[in-house]
Amino acid sequence: MMKKNQIKRVSTLFLIAALVLGSSFSAFGQEFQHEQLWSFESVNKKQWTLDKGHKLSTSDVHYKHGQKSLRWDWQKTGAITLNQAIGFVPFNPESEDKSIPSFAVWVYNETPVDDEATFVFGTDETDNCSFKFHLNFKGWRAAWVAFERDMEGLPVATMNRLRIESPQSISKGQLFFDHMFLCINIDSRHHTPDRQVPFVNKGTESHWLIQEEASHMQPDLPAPAELSKDQLAAFRLIEQRFEADILRNQKVNAATVDNLYKQVARYQINRRKGQINGLPVWFGRNAELYIPLADHSIAKLYRENKQDIRSYFDLMLKVATAYANCEEAGLKENLRKMYMDMYDHMLDQGIAFGSGLGTIHHYGYNWRSYYRALFIMRDVLREEGQLQAAIDGLQWFAAIGETFKAPVINGMDMDAFNTQVMGRLASILIMEDTPEKAQYLSCFARWIDNGLLPAPGLNDAFKVDGSAYHHANHYPAYATGGLNGAVRMVYFMSGTPFQVSQLGHETIKKALLTMRFYCNHTQWPISMSGRHPEGKGALHPDHFAILAKAGAPDGSSAIDTELAAAYMRLIPEKKKSSFKDEFLAKGISAEATPNGHITMPYASSSVHRCAEWTASVRGHSRYLWAAEHYLGANLYGRYLAHGQLQIMGGGQPIDNKGSGFVQEGWDWNRFPGTTVINLPIDDLRANILNVDQFSGYEEMLFSDEAFAGGVHANNQNGVYAFILHEHDKYQGSLRARKSWFFFDDQIVCLGSGIENTNSEHPTETILFQNHIGKKDDEVLINGQQAGTGEQESSYAAVNMWMIDNKGNGYYLPSGAVYFHQGMQHSRDESSEKPTKGEFAAAVLQHGKAPQAASYHYCVIPGADVQRMQTVANKPAYEVLQHTEKCHMVYNTATNETGYVFFEAAKDNSTGIIKNTNLPCIALTKESDKELELNITNPDLALYEGPADEIYKDGKRVERSIYSRPWRPAESKTTYLEVELKGKWACNNKVESIIITEEGNTIVKLACKDGLTQQCSFQIID
Repeated sequence: MMKKNQIKRVSTLFLIAALVLGSSFSAFGQEFQHEQLWSFESVNKKQWTLDKGHKLSTSDVHYKHGQKSLRWDWQKTGAITLNQAIGFVPFNPESEDKSIPSFAVWVYNETPVDDEATFVFGTDETDNCSFKFHLNFKGWRAAWVAFERDMEGLPVATMNRLRIESPQSISKGQLFFDHMFLCINIDSRHHTPDRQVPFVNKGTESHWLIQEEASHMQPDLPAPAELSKDQLAAFRLIEQRFEADILRNQKVNAATVDNLYKQVARYQINRRKGQINGLPVWFGRNAELYIPLADHSIAKLYRENKQDIRSYFDLMLKVATAYANCEEAGLKENLRKMYMDMYDHMLDQGIAFGSGLGTIHHYGYNWRSYYRALFIMRDVLREEGQLQAAIDGLQWFAAIGETFKAPVINGMDMDAFNTQVMGRLASILIMEDTPEKAQYLSCFARWIDNGLLPAPGLNDAFKVDGSAYHHANHYPAYATGGLNGAVRMVYFMSGTPFQVSQLGHETIKKALLTMRFYCNHTQWPISMSGRHPEGKGALHPDHFAILAKAGAPDGSSAIDTELAAAYMRLIPEKKKSSFKDEFLAKGISAEATPNGHITMPYASSSVHRCAEWTASVRGHSRYLWAAEHYLGANLYGRYLAHGQLQIMGGGQPIDNKGSGFVQEGWDWNRFPGTTVINLPIDDLRANILNVDQFSGYEEMLFSDEAFAGGVHANNQNGVYAFILHEHDKYQGSLRARKSWFFFDDQIVCLGSGIENTNSEHPTETILFQNHIGKKDDEVLINGQQAGTGEQESSYAAVNMWMIDNKGNGYYLPSGAVYFHQGMQHSRDESSEKPTKGEFAAAVLQHGKAPQAASYHYCVIPGADVQRMQTVANKPAYEVLQHTEKCHMVYNTATNETGYVFFEAAKDNSTGIIKNTNLPCIALTKESDKELELNITNPDLALYEGPADEIYKDGKRVERSIYSRPWRPAESKTTYLEVELKGKWACNNKVESIIITEEGNTIVKLACKDGLTQQCSFQIID
């Protein structure tokens, strides 16, 4: 029990905090001010015309900005008119700015009315355009309404008045207005329809903005006549798992409650005369209104003032968590009151059913604590008579109605897995035990399962090859967030009537196991870092453990031992973990370090592992962008996917830094493996534009080449290749044909057809660029130490070899080699601040404006002097062809031959493959009587014909990925015909196989998704 003096102390602290903070918002923090922003701290009645019986005044009872709002006491007939130039300028589709002129306002209503106010914009006595604002709410509501798209009528530049007409169904009432912009340019994608303005942004396809549409949907699955024992048991089990996951154990005492009181007091929540008010709470995206006035979003102000919704919800969760853990009745009652004050203030601020807050785009990241807090406090809300309102609000913001219709396309937005699934599940679990709850949960489970299934085209979230998608490409940084929700959903519902399908379960399992293959130890390669090339992105080991507890996909075991073993390897050895204890108790130990080779066509990547090192290579194509750039993100990483070959084998544990990548001082021209034009840093900086209304300020450029992909032989060895053609926005004349042959512990790298017209700057293929660590060995060049400190040298390679400072070997039979070591000066990829660091780098030089240049080198990770001397004297491979049309390498040790036919093979004289009807990549192994053929058409075939490009003055025009109509298209099946030398019988099912008159064999294979087709043959005697 709480003692009286404890209660008194807490109450006194609350009072002191309130007095110190003061009653005015200005004492709390600064607000954005601008002459175009109507804050209504005073009212100039000369600007207004009031019909008879209507009154205007300022009020401090409700306010959204500053300390006052404009109060309108209205009568049944008539209106108020603001006589002020609106400032409307028609949208210009040719403008660089793709935002559209809009009206924005916050409205407070004390009494819900099933009627509407009408906003009419006009010129003198002529009405030009208008919209209706529904008044069926209590509290604050916002409206962002585009003049030309959303309003009725035709807006004109001469508009000079705003008339607000009163509702007609009741005799009188009051409305309050605040934070109004008569005309402000807003991103056309972000106006949010809701119960007040359901006509706004009609037809939006943004999954963030579907609350209004979803709220009218009804489940297409039937509700059971009554709940079964299995369903009731499932409710309890899922609730138990959900709560155990979100509720942190905590010791709660008077000091805990004191601290929470201080934090809650900052919001100055008070009740008077049946009304509640307090510090305004804002969704950070509302600050985007200020961008045209401040040149940037000032959401930082909200965060600094703790006015942002995320901070508010986080505090609600803290209070809820303390309440759930509190054992003293007195303290518990105070926590309950705190929570309900915050909850009621939240509703008053417009975070309630039917409200879109003006915009709610990308809200999920901010709402996560909201869902959790309401679930934890469900019993309190029930006792307060607020449970149904809480359910309504939860299901509105969670857009639960989206799950009520059977999905028609596999997959789900990765952000939904990250930010929505927990909220949607919470909004169902908080319901009373009724048949409707089972109905909702069945729809939800179906939606989750569909979201896990392999998605077509460039849709999120998971692919057949293990890629994890967002922004129309493989994107591990987003995948970790998505997996956070996805693995939990599979686990929460496992072993119940609502569990996901075997295919859905297998798909997410593959995504996880693929991630642990391309990551080393937990970090992914720089080429997969999206717009954050910082070298710190990493998988979450807990995801493996959580999914392991969901059991094997086929239901054969309660624990997935493969995932559990992966977790045991990934988790730090000394870290304590309940998962680790559970798995050890079941006899599960860490897996061996993965070895072998995988291809990831939907990432335009291949990954090879041997011993403890990982080698990853990445290209791009007409389907998959080369790099993602935002304002203030990845400003210099244009060459990330120009064929980057990264060796990760250094560090304890292995990571990007230990393997050579450190951003400070990094030369953004020199990602290992890439072929580039070495540009001054200013020229390399991305020129980021808002190119269309499908996108924001961002850049994701494509090649116009379809050839990019890889092949593997039983996931042991493999070949990757792509045709490089940089976009015309920058160095559009840069072309190259590049390939990598991965044979056990060596990587043969070939390039041909290297050309461009840039006669000012040199073209290079990068061998390595490594940060120099304190314990690194010196670089060896032909067995001689390069020395320490500043070094620079050039070589005409003749069977030359090097070992870099990370222990990786390079064999160079020929070529012009340039080596530099010492301090490098660069810029931060985000802030553009100067950086510096010591690096060692080596490149193959192709000169300025090269034509038909080529290269050949071999990388041997983890090499020593003896190995490199052996390779230089007698390589364990032979380059059979090295032309613009074909790269072909034979590996002696494994008796494998890799083929890259950049163009369909025609009368090929070397190797077993004579002709093909399509460009392809192959890896074969043959003996006198047997042949293994691994082959692919690397074209993802998301569309047919020439590249989907628009040309202006003979050059490709920049367009966003989101404008491409083929983006969700499924990979089309293409039929690859391969003529093999000799007569062969195939042991596999193929489309067709014939023996030609010349005594050769033509096999026809169906290719899809860029995946490897594997066939074995026997000689026909």
